[in-house]
Amino acid sequence: MLLLQSKFLIREYKKKSMKLATINKYLRITILTVILPLVNIAIEPSVYCQTIRQAMDKIVTNTIKEKNIPGAIVGVWSPSVGVWVKTFGEADVGSGRSMHDKKKVRIGSVTQTFLISALLSLVDDKKINLDDPVNKYIPFVPNGGNITIRQLANNTSGIFNYTEDAQFFPQVIKSPLREYQPLELVNIAFKHGPYFKPGQGWHASDTNFILLGMIMEKVTSEKLEDLIRLRVINRIGLKNTSFAIYPFMEGDYSRGYVDKKDSNIPQDITLLDPSSMWAAGAIVSDIQDLSLWAKALYKGSFLTDKMRAARFNWVATGEPYLQYGLGISKFGDFVGYSGGIPGYACVMYYLSAKDTTIIVILNKFPDNGAAISIFKALAKTVIPDYVPW
Repeated sequence: MLLLQSKFLIREYKKKSMKLATINKYLRITILTVILPLVNIAIEPSVYCQTIRQAMDKIVTNTIKEKNIPGAIVGVWSPSVGVWVKTFGEADVGSGRSMHDKKKVRIGSVTQTFLISALLSLVDDKKINLDDPVNKYIPFVPNGGNITIRQLANNTSGIFNYTEDAQFFPQVIKSPLREYQPLELVNIAFKHGPYFKPGQGWHASDTNFILLGMIMEKVTSEKLEDLIRLRVINRIGLKNTSFAIYPFMEGDYSRGYVDKKDSNIPQDITLLDPSSMWAAGAIVSDIQDLSLWAKALYKGSFLTDKMRAARFNWVATGEPYLQYGLGISKFGDFVGYSGGIPGYACVMYYLSAKDTTIIVILNKFPDNGAAISIFKALAKTVIPDYVPW
Protein backbone atom coordinates (compact mmCIF):
# COMPACT_ATOMS: atom_id res chain seq x y z
CA MET A 1 0.00 0.00 0.00
CA LEU A 2 2.78 2.39 0.90
CA LEU A 3 4.54 1.56 -2.38
CA LEU A 4 1.42 2.37 -4.42
CA GLN A 5 1.03 5.72 -2.65
CA SER A 6 4.65 6.56 -3.37
CA LYS A 7 4.28 5.76 -7.08
CA PHE A 8 1.14 7.92 -7.21
CA LEU A 9 2.90 10.87 -5.60
CA ILE A 10 5.84 10.52 -8.00
CA ARG A 11 3.48 10.58 -11.02
CA GLU A 12 1.68 13.69 -9.69
CA TYR A 13 4.99 15.43 -9.07
CA LYS A 14 6.12 14.75 -12.64
CA LYS A 15 2.81 16.09 -14.02
CA LYS A 16 3.13 19.28 -11.98
CA SER A 17 6.75 19.66 -13.03
CA MET A 18 5.73 19.40 -16.69
CA LYS A 19 3.02 22.02 -16.13
CA LEU A 20 5.48 24.36 -14.45
CA ALA A 21 7.94 23.89 -17.29
CA THR A 22 5.18 24.72 -19.78
CA ILE A 23 4.21 27.81 -17.77
CA ASN A 24 7.84 28.93 -17.62
CA LYS A 25 8.17 28.45 -21.36
CA TYR A 26 5.15 30.59 -22.12
CA LEU A 27 6.24 33.15 -19.52
CA ARG A 28 9.59 33.53 -21.32
CA ILE A 29 7.76 33.92 -24.65
CA THR A 30 5.47 36.55 -23.13
CA ILE A 31 8.41 38.52 -21.78
CA LEU A 32 10.16 38.43 -25.13
CA THR A 33 7.16 39.23 -27.32
CA VAL A 34 5.07 41.52 -25.10
CA ILE A 35 6.98 43.04 -22.19
CA LEU A 36 10.21 43.98 -23.99
CA PRO A 37 8.44 45.90 -26.79
CA LEU A 38 6.59 47.83 -24.11
CA VAL A 39 9.88 48.67 -22.47
CA ASN A 40 11.18 49.93 -25.82
CA ILE A 41 8.07 52.03 -26.28
CA ALA A 42 8.64 53.58 -22.85
CA ILE A 43 12.23 54.43 -23.73
CA GLU A 44 11.49 56.11 -27.04
CA PRO A 45 9.32 58.97 -25.67
CA SER A 46 12.06 59.94 -23.19
CA VAL A 47 14.49 60.36 -26.07
CA TYR A 48 11.81 62.29 -27.94
CA CYS A 49 11.12 64.47 -24.90
CA GLN A 50 14.79 65.21 -24.47
CA THR A 51 15.05 66.36 -28.08
CA ILE A 52 11.94 68.53 -27.78
CA ARG A 53 13.11 70.04 -24.51
CA GLN A 54 16.46 70.93 -26.01
CA ALA A 55 14.63 72.65 -28.88
CA MET A 56 12.44 74.58 -26.42
CA ASP A 57 15.47 75.60 -24.41
CA LYS A 58 17.10 76.97 -27.56
CA ILE A 59 13.95 78.90 -28.54
CA VAL A 60 13.83 80.78 -25.24
CA THR A 61 17.58 81.31 -24.95
CA ASN A 62 17.90 82.73 -28.45
CA THR A 63 14.83 84.97 -28.18
CA ILE A 64 15.69 86.64 -24.88
CA LYS A 65 19.22 87.21 -26.12
CA GLU A 66 17.99 88.73 -29.39
CA LYS A 67 15.36 90.92 -27.66
CA ASN A 68 17.64 91.89 -24.75
CA ILE A 69 15.34 90.43 -22.07
CA PRO A 70 17.03 90.05 -18.65
CA GLY A 71 15.14 86.93 -17.53
CA ALA A 72 12.34 84.50 -18.28
CA ILE A 73 10.20 81.86 -16.60
CA VAL A 74 8.66 79.43 -19.07
CA GLY A 75 6.46 76.38 -18.57
CA VAL A 76 4.91 73.69 -20.74
CA TRP A 77 2.52 71.11 -19.32
CA SER A 78 1.67 68.51 -21.97
CA PRO A 79 1.26 64.74 -22.22
CA SER A 80 3.74 64.76 -25.09
CA VAL A 81 6.63 66.26 -23.07
CA GLY A 82 5.47 66.01 -19.47
CA VAL A 83 6.09 69.02 -17.23
CA TRP A 84 8.82 71.39 -18.41
CA VAL A 85 9.29 74.48 -16.27
CA LYS A 86 12.56 76.31 -16.72
CA THR A 87 14.09 79.67 -15.90
CA PHE A 88 16.53 81.75 -17.90
CA GLY A 89 18.72 84.74 -17.21
CA GLU A 90 18.50 87.09 -14.26
CA ALA A 91 15.75 88.10 -11.86
CA ASP A 92 17.88 91.05 -10.71
CA VAL A 93 20.26 92.69 -13.15
CA GLY A 94 21.95 94.74 -10.44
CA SER A 95 22.95 91.80 -8.24
CA GLY A 96 23.12 89.16 -10.97
CA ARG A 97 20.64 87.02 -9.01
CA SER A 98 19.34 84.18 -11.19
CA MET A 99 15.71 83.71 -12.10
CA HIS A 100 13.82 80.79 -10.57
CA ASP A 101 10.30 79.44 -10.96
CA LYS A 102 9.01 80.57 -7.56
CA LYS A 103 9.37 84.23 -8.43
CA LYS A 104 6.23 86.37 -8.40
CA VAL A 105 5.65 88.83 -11.23
CA ARG A 106 3.08 91.37 -12.33
CA ILE A 107 0.88 89.69 -14.96
CA GLY A 108 -0.42 92.88 -16.58
CA SER A 109 -3.40 92.49 -18.89
CA VAL A 110 -3.87 88.82 -17.92
CA THR A 111 -5.59 90.45 -14.91
CA GLN A 112 -8.54 90.98 -17.25
CA THR A 113 -9.31 87.25 -17.23
CA PHE A 114 -9.81 87.45 -13.45
CA LEU A 115 -11.83 90.67 -13.67
CA ILE A 116 -14.31 89.32 -16.20
CA SER A 117 -14.60 86.02 -14.31
CA ALA A 118 -15.71 88.03 -11.28
CA LEU A 119 -18.04 90.10 -13.49
CA LEU A 120 -19.69 86.97 -14.93
CA SER A 121 -20.23 85.59 -11.44
CA LEU A 122 -22.08 88.84 -10.64
CA VAL A 123 -24.19 88.31 -13.77
CA ASP A 124 -24.92 84.76 -12.54
CA ASP A 125 -26.05 86.33 -9.26
CA LYS A 126 -28.30 88.73 -11.24
CA LYS A 127 -26.51 91.80 -9.93
CA ILE A 128 -25.52 92.93 -13.45
CA ASN A 129 -26.94 92.21 -16.92
CA LEU A 130 -24.55 91.89 -19.84
CA ASP A 131 -26.94 93.75 -22.12
CA ASP A 132 -27.49 96.69 -19.78
CA PRO A 133 -26.27 100.04 -21.13
CA VAL A 134 -23.24 101.46 -19.37
CA ASN A 135 -25.07 104.65 -18.40
CA LYS A 136 -27.39 102.61 -16.18
CA TYR A 137 -24.48 102.41 -13.76
CA ILE A 138 -22.18 105.34 -14.54
CA PRO A 139 -23.56 108.41 -16.34
CA PHE A 140 -20.37 110.09 -17.56
CA VAL A 141 -19.34 107.75 -20.41
CA PRO A 142 -19.72 109.39 -23.85
CA ASN A 143 -22.42 107.55 -25.81
CA GLY A 144 -22.90 105.33 -22.74
CA GLY A 145 -26.54 104.76 -23.58
CA ASN A 146 -25.48 102.83 -26.69
CA ILE A 147 -22.62 100.86 -25.15
CA THR A 148 -23.43 97.65 -23.25
CA ILE A 149 -21.62 95.82 -20.47
CA ARG A 150 -21.02 93.00 -22.95
CA GLN A 151 -19.32 95.37 -25.39
CA LEU A 152 -16.98 96.58 -22.66
CA ALA A 153 -16.12 92.98 -21.78
CA ASN A 154 -15.42 91.87 -25.36
CA ASN A 155 -13.63 95.04 -26.50
CA THR A 156 -16.26 96.05 -29.06
CA SER A 157 -17.25 99.30 -27.34
CA GLY A 158 -15.01 101.47 -29.52
CA ILE A 159 -13.81 103.43 -26.48
CA PHE A 160 -10.25 104.73 -26.77
CA ASN A 161 -7.55 102.83 -24.87
CA TYR A 162 -6.08 105.27 -22.33
CA THR A 163 -2.73 103.44 -22.36
CA GLU A 164 -2.40 104.36 -26.05
CA ASP A 165 -2.37 108.05 -25.15
CA ALA A 166 1.09 109.21 -26.26
CA GLN A 167 1.91 110.73 -22.86
CA PHE A 168 0.64 108.00 -20.57
CA PHE A 169 3.36 105.33 -20.43
CA PRO A 170 6.22 107.86 -20.60
CA GLN A 171 4.65 109.53 -17.56
CA VAL A 172 4.28 106.20 -15.73
CA ILE A 173 7.91 105.27 -16.40
CA LYS A 174 9.11 108.72 -15.35
CA SER A 175 7.03 108.70 -12.13
CA PRO A 176 6.26 105.03 -11.36
CA LEU A 177 5.09 105.74 -7.81
CA ARG A 178 2.43 108.19 -8.87
CA GLU A 179 -1.06 107.14 -7.79
CA TYR A 180 -3.96 107.31 -10.26
CA GLN A 181 -7.69 107.30 -9.66
CA PRO A 182 -9.91 105.22 -11.97
CA LEU A 183 -11.84 108.29 -13.07
CA GLU A 184 -8.55 109.98 -13.98
CA LEU A 185 -7.64 107.03 -16.23
CA VAL A 186 -10.94 106.98 -18.11
CA ASN A 187 -10.86 110.75 -18.55
CA ILE A 188 -7.55 110.32 -20.41
CA ALA A 189 -9.44 108.07 -22.82
CA PHE A 190 -12.38 110.45 -23.17
CA LYS A 191 -10.07 113.15 -24.51
CA HIS A 192 -9.86 111.00 -27.64
CA GLY A 193 -12.62 110.05 -30.02
CA PRO A 194 -13.83 106.44 -30.31
CA TYR A 195 -12.25 103.93 -32.66
CA PHE A 196 -15.66 103.02 -34.12
CA LYS A 197 -19.35 102.93 -33.24
CA PRO A 198 -20.33 100.45 -30.48
CA GLY A 199 -20.44 96.90 -31.82
CA GLN A 200 -18.99 97.88 -35.20
CA GLY A 201 -15.41 96.68 -34.68
CA TRP A 202 -12.86 95.34 -32.21
CA HIS A 203 -9.97 97.08 -30.48
CA ALA A 204 -8.26 96.10 -27.24
CA SER A 205 -8.89 98.88 -24.75
CA ASP A 206 -7.82 98.89 -21.11
CA THR A 207 -10.39 101.64 -20.57
CA ASN A 208 -13.16 99.07 -20.95
CA PHE A 209 -11.88 97.16 -17.94
CA ILE A 210 -11.36 100.24 -15.79
CA LEU A 211 -15.01 101.14 -16.42
CA LEU A 212 -16.12 97.60 -15.57
CA GLY A 213 -14.15 97.73 -12.33
CA MET A 214 -15.89 100.97 -11.40
CA ILE A 215 -19.29 99.46 -12.21
CA MET A 216 -18.60 96.31 -10.21
CA GLU A 217 -17.60 98.33 -7.15
CA LYS A 218 -20.71 100.50 -7.46
CA VAL A 219 -23.08 97.55 -7.80
CA THR A 220 -21.64 95.58 -4.88
CA SER A 221 -20.32 98.35 -2.61
CA GLU A 222 -17.16 96.23 -2.32
CA LYS A 223 -13.55 96.92 -3.20
CA LEU A 224 -12.50 95.39 -6.50
CA GLU A 225 -9.58 93.55 -4.92
CA ASP A 226 -11.99 91.84 -2.51
CA LEU A 227 -14.43 90.93 -5.27
CA ILE A 228 -11.72 89.24 -7.33
CA ARG A 229 -10.18 87.52 -4.32
CA LEU A 230 -13.45 86.09 -3.00
CA ARG A 231 -15.16 85.29 -6.31
CA VAL A 232 -12.18 83.96 -8.26
CA ILE A 233 -8.79 83.60 -6.55
CA ASN A 234 -10.04 81.81 -3.43
CA ARG A 235 -12.44 79.60 -5.37
CA ILE A 236 -9.64 78.28 -7.55
CA GLY A 237 -7.26 77.94 -4.60
CA LEU A 238 -4.50 80.17 -5.93
CA LYS A 239 -2.02 80.69 -3.10
CA ASN A 240 0.41 83.16 -4.68
CA THR A 241 -1.99 85.40 -6.57
CA SER A 242 -3.26 88.77 -5.38
CA PHE A 243 -4.70 92.03 -6.65
CA ALA A 244 -1.95 94.54 -5.84
CA ILE A 245 -2.85 97.85 -4.26
CA TYR A 246 0.65 98.95 -3.21
CA PRO A 247 3.80 99.61 -5.29
CA PHE A 248 5.84 96.82 -3.69
CA MET A 249 5.36 93.06 -4.13
CA GLU A 250 5.40 90.73 -1.15
CA GLY A 251 7.48 87.57 -0.90
CA ASP A 252 10.01 86.44 -3.49
CA TYR A 253 9.66 88.24 -6.82
CA SER A 254 11.54 89.06 -9.98
CA ARG A 255 12.46 92.65 -10.61
CA GLY A 256 10.93 94.23 -13.71
CA TYR A 257 12.60 96.38 -16.37
CA VAL A 258 12.01 98.74 -19.25
CA ASP A 259 14.49 99.86 -21.88
CA LYS A 260 16.54 102.90 -20.94
CA LYS A 261 17.30 105.41 -23.66
CA ASP A 262 20.91 105.38 -24.89
CA SER A 263 21.87 102.49 -22.60
CA ASN A 264 22.14 98.71 -22.82
CA ILE A 265 21.32 98.47 -19.10
CA PRO A 266 17.54 98.50 -18.60
CA GLN A 267 15.73 100.71 -16.12
CA ASP A 268 14.42 98.99 -13.00
CA ILE A 269 10.68 99.67 -12.63
CA THR A 270 9.84 97.02 -10.03
CA LEU A 271 8.39 99.59 -7.63
CA LEU A 272 5.31 100.61 -9.59
CA ASP A 273 2.02 101.91 -8.27
CA PRO A 274 -0.48 99.39 -9.71
CA SER A 275 -3.23 102.03 -9.78
CA SER A 276 -1.97 103.02 -13.24
CA MET A 277 -3.48 99.77 -14.53
CA TRP A 278 -5.90 98.86 -11.69
CA ALA A 279 -8.74 96.66 -13.04
CA ALA A 280 -6.90 96.24 -16.32
CA GLY A 281 -3.58 94.98 -14.96
CA ALA A 282 -2.88 95.02 -11.19
CA ILE A 283 -2.63 91.31 -10.36
CA VAL A 284 0.59 89.66 -9.14
CA SER A 285 1.08 85.90 -9.51
CA ASP A 286 3.61 83.15 -10.26
CA ILE A 287 3.91 80.46 -12.93
CA GLN A 288 2.51 77.63 -10.80
CA ASP A 289 -0.68 79.55 -9.99
CA LEU A 290 -1.01 80.61 -13.62
CA SER A 291 -0.75 76.99 -14.76
CA LEU A 292 -3.75 76.18 -12.53
CA TRP A 293 -5.61 79.28 -13.66
CA ALA A 294 -5.11 78.60 -17.38
CA LYS A 295 -7.04 75.34 -17.17
CA ALA A 296 -9.61 76.62 -14.66
CA LEU A 297 -10.28 79.63 -16.86
CA TYR A 298 -11.07 77.37 -19.81
CA LYS A 299 -13.23 74.95 -17.81
CA GLY A 300 -15.12 77.76 -16.07
CA SER A 301 -16.48 75.51 -13.33
CA PHE A 302 -17.06 78.57 -11.13
CA LEU A 303 -19.66 79.85 -13.63
CA THR A 304 -23.00 78.55 -14.86
CA ASP A 305 -23.09 76.81 -18.23
CA LYS A 306 -24.94 79.83 -19.61
CA MET A 307 -22.20 82.24 -18.57
CA ARG A 308 -19.46 79.97 -19.84
CA ALA A 309 -21.19 79.78 -23.23
CA ALA A 310 -21.56 83.57 -23.28
CA ARG A 311 -17.88 83.95 -22.51
CA PHE A 312 -16.93 81.79 -25.50
CA ASN A 313 -19.00 83.76 -28.00
CA TRP A 314 -16.00 84.71 -30.12
CA VAL A 315 -15.72 87.87 -32.19
CA ALA A 316 -13.21 88.53 -34.95
CA THR A 317 -10.35 90.88 -34.06
CA GLY A 318 -8.81 91.42 -37.48
CA GLU A 319 -5.51 90.08 -36.12
CA PRO A 320 -4.04 86.79 -37.42
CA TYR A 321 -5.29 83.69 -35.55
CA LEU A 322 -6.86 85.82 -32.78
CA GLN A 323 -10.51 85.82 -31.66
CA TYR A 324 -11.90 87.41 -28.53
CA GLY A 325 -14.65 86.49 -26.07
CA LEU A 326 -15.55 88.03 -22.72
CA GLY A 327 -12.22 88.78 -21.08
CA ILE A 328 -10.66 85.81 -22.82
CA SER A 329 -8.95 85.24 -26.16
CA LYS A 330 -8.58 82.37 -28.60
CA PHE A 331 -5.27 82.12 -30.43
CA GLY A 332 -5.61 79.37 -33.00
CA ASP A 333 -7.22 76.67 -30.86
CA PHE A 334 -5.49 77.86 -27.67
CA VAL A 335 -7.63 79.69 -25.11
CA GLY A 336 -6.15 82.16 -22.63
CA TYR A 337 -4.63 85.63 -22.66
CA SER A 338 -1.53 87.72 -23.14
CA GLY A 339 -0.40 91.17 -22.14
CA GLY A 340 1.97 93.23 -20.10
CA ILE A 341 2.61 96.08 -17.71
CA PRO A 342 5.77 98.19 -17.49
CA GLY A 343 8.41 95.71 -16.35
CA TYR A 344 6.71 92.41 -17.16
CA ALA A 345 5.16 90.46 -20.06
CA CYS A 346 2.95 87.40 -19.70
CA VAL A 347 1.42 84.91 -22.14
CA MET A 348 -0.87 82.14 -20.83
CA TYR A 349 -2.71 79.70 -23.10
CA TYR A 350 -4.39 76.29 -22.76
CA LEU A 351 -5.23 73.80 -25.54
CA SER A 352 -7.98 71.45 -24.39
CA ALA A 353 -7.63 69.03 -27.31
CA LYS A 354 -4.15 68.05 -26.09
CA ASP A 355 -4.51 69.09 -22.43
CA THR A 356 -1.54 71.39 -22.97
CA THR A 357 -0.70 74.61 -21.16
CA ILE A 358 2.04 77.02 -22.22
CA ILE A 359 3.07 80.02 -20.11
CA VAL A 360 5.76 82.58 -20.87
CA ILE A 361 6.80 85.24 -18.36
CA LEU A 362 9.43 87.88 -19.10
CA ASN A 363 10.79 90.55 -16.76
CA LYS A 364 10.85 93.33 -19.31
CA PHE A 365 8.01 95.17 -21.03
CA PRO A 366 7.61 96.46 -23.66
CA ASP A 367 9.24 93.24 -24.84
CA ASN A 368 9.29 93.82 -28.62
CA GLY A 369 6.98 90.88 -29.14
CA ALA A 370 9.30 88.41 -27.42
CA ALA A 371 6.72 86.67 -25.19
CA ILE A 372 4.21 85.91 -27.93
CA SER A 373 7.05 84.89 -30.26
CA ILE A 374 8.30 82.36 -27.69
CA PHE A 375 4.78 81.03 -27.14
CA LYS A 376 4.17 80.49 -30.85
CA ALA A 377 7.51 78.75 -31.33
CA LEU A 378 6.99 76.48 -28.30
CA ALA A 379 3.49 75.52 -29.44
CA LYS A 380 4.75 74.68 -32.90
CA THR A 381 7.53 72.56 -31.40
CA VAL A 382 5.40 70.63 -28.89
CA ILE A 383 2.17 70.12 -30.84
CA PRO A 384 2.81 71.12 -34.47
CA ASP A 385 -0.43 69.55 -35.75
CA TYR A 386 -2.51 71.96 -33.65
CA VAL A 387 -1.05 75.32 -34.69
CA PRO A 388 -2.03 77.32 -37.80
CA TRP A 389 1.07 79.53 -37.88
